[in-house]
Amino acid sequence: MKQVMLAIAVCVLATPACATSSQVSAPRAGDNAFDSRTYCRNLSKAKGGDYQIEENCLIEEYQAQKNIGSMQIPSEMEQKCRKVARDAGGSYQVMESCIQKELKDKGK
Repeated sequence: MKQVMLAIAVCVLATPACATSSQVSAPRAGDNAFDSRTYCRNLSKAKGGDYQIEENCLIEEYQAQKNIGSMQIPSEMEQKCRKVARDAGGSYQVMESCIQKELKDKGK
């Protein structure tokens, strides 16, 4: 599992092919919009300090960051959801959830 986390971290932080889409203003790999490591560590501590929780959280954070990068997000929505995510502790998962809800509500 540690190798998977390292591969994800290297991909997200260092490889241009893994960077998010340039079509949206969503957080880019390496832009440090959110500190996923700290967010996940704090979440893990709140749940009793289980390392597996932190690892799974990191995987989900990086996947959410990748998903956000592939979305077409209106600027106002992106800004709103980035603020929501920042206020929740700085989480790409929260930002992605906010965007999905906003897009769904917009489609109604």
